[in-house]
Amino acid sequence: SVTVQVETRATQAVARVDPTQVEQVLLNLASNARDAMPAGGQLRLCTETVRGPVAGTDVPAGLFVAVSVADAGVG
Repeated sequence: SVTVQVETRATQAVARVDPTQVEQVLLNLASNARDAMPAGGQLRLCTETVRGPVAGTDVPAGLFVAVSVADAGVG
């Protein structure tokens, strides 16, 4: 079985997003993670507040919410 761990470090953050698009992206990532872990494993979702600019990216100055997704699958 796949276990899901959720960490919400951006508890006071507000983000302007299209909820349908965010839901679709997270569902696709979760589906890919499930397929990459046929014997089970852990899927980790984390939100945190980051301050731009972020080196090596196009993130401008300001506060942003970052969402990271990691799994124990292959690839």
